[in-house]
Amino acid sequence: MLLRVVERRMVWFLVSGLFILAGFGLMGLRLIQGDPVLNFGTDFAGGSSLMMRVPAISDAIASAEDPSLVTTQEIAKIRTALGELDLANSVIQVTRDQELIIKTRALTEDQSSLIHAKLNDVYGQTEILEIDFIGPSMGAELREKSIWIVLAVSGLLMVYITWRFDFAYGMAALLTTTHDALAVMSFASLLYLEIDLVFVASILTVLGYSINDTIVIFDRIRENIQTPKQAGLSLANTITQSLKETMGRTINTVATVILVLLSLIVFGGTMMNGFSIVLLWGVIVGTYSSIFIASPIFAHFYRKPSEGADLPASQ
Repeated sequence: MLLRVVERRMVWFLVSGLFILAGFGLMGLRLIQGDPVLNFGTDFAGGSSLMMRVPAISDAIASAEDPSLVTTQEIAKIRTALGELDLANSVIQVTRDQELIIKTRALTEDQSSLIHAKLNDVYGQTEILEIDFIGPSMGAELREKSIWIVLAVSGLLMVYITWRFDFAYGMAALLTTTHDALAVMSFASLLYLEIDLVFVASILTVLGYSINDTIVIFDRIRENIQTPKQAGLSLANTITQSLKETMGRTINTVATVILVLLSLIVFGGTMMNGFSIVLLWGVIVGTYSSIFIASPIFAHFYRKPSEGADLPASQ
């Protein structure tokens, strides 16, 4: 039976391990070949950021019945124009104030002037409001801070779960959130997704979603362990029963979230694609881990207060 997750824990661990190994193995191969390990964006790798005012875009958005559609079309037009300058992979955004932001690799003053001239050809008169340069050292500092943020969040989640439940639950939560972060990083490696501050925000959102789902399951496990009618069941069977009782809630929640994220991917435009794709994968991984990873890990660390270890036998 599929929900016999504790007895079949090695299967779930193997599936996760192979996927994570594939992504990190690809990182190692790139390192050996001298290629970038991950597709770091301007925030982490350094580069240039241009803020411009383009009256033609502002006017088109202001008069449109569907501003988001016009914004998507204009970004596509700009990307085509920048492609002629070998800058098609730039991050292009239109702010709420209808200001254009272009983040790309480090540019010289002449290259910035070429972008300005190219957009003048497309839109007529444009104005450069600001040019910022993010150096490699600043990018490295941002990467380091992002790693510490993810580690700090994982540690705080473990402390919270340990305080609310006990140590076994806390360890399971910590290892599960670590699993989720590694699985998302592996996914980004395999698809060579851009790694920037938005990606870090996606990971933190995934960890929050995963731990919320895990808490619901843990709460039911604890309740069933303390229920007299469950006293005759083994820990593995108690966990299975708890998963059955929470499965309807889990399915309904993940289905709703996936529908929203698919809508963002289809209708959200280029700006939302990366964030939405990472979140979609993260929600799938978070749901999987809260069922198939967190529970077996909890079973491993759980000790009955009066009897010591209660580890399920493998079948």
